[in-house]
Amino acid sequence: MLAALAGLAAVAVVGPALARQASAESADHPVLAALGLGPRQFAARIMLRTLVVAVAGAAGGIAVATLLSPLAPLGEARLAEPAPGLSFDASVLSLGPLATVAVVIALGLPPAVRAARVRGGAGRAAATRPSVVAGAAAGRGVRRPGRSSASSTPMESGPRAPRGSRWARR
Repeated sequence: MLAALAGLAAVAVVGPALARQASAESADHPVLAALGLGPRQFAARIMLRTLVVAVAGAAGGIAVATLLSPLAPLGEARLAEPAPGLSFDASVLSLGPLATVAVVIALGLPPAVRAARVRGGAGRAAATRPSVVAGAAAGRGVRRPGRSSASSTPMESGPRAPRGSRWARR
């Protein structure tokens, strides 16, 4: 039961962390797309990092389990243990890391595919679903908020200094 709760806690921590990492890595996708990478290559790039994280976590789990083995079992079971001390159980310490890698890969795949799909399609025209209200407002000549025809360059937008002050543009 305790192992199940620890696994659930690990999923709750690792899943969002992998999603954030995939999102952070996707910031480079426009540049890489210009160099010719496709959506599958974006997903593979993110999954490679996920695989490294999974293997490092599995290797750390093996090391921790082996190094903490002299402390187990606890209580009266320790008296019945015929060979207390450092122990390496190959069957347990091979299935556990394989399960760890499989779970981390499974948790990392959806964010990687989502990030690759979003950034991979950045060069294509986005499919739009026009709003009924926005369409009606545009038909009546209402301007979209935040759009102004007075300033056309980014340097001209923003707050202006009062006329006559030394910061005013001339």
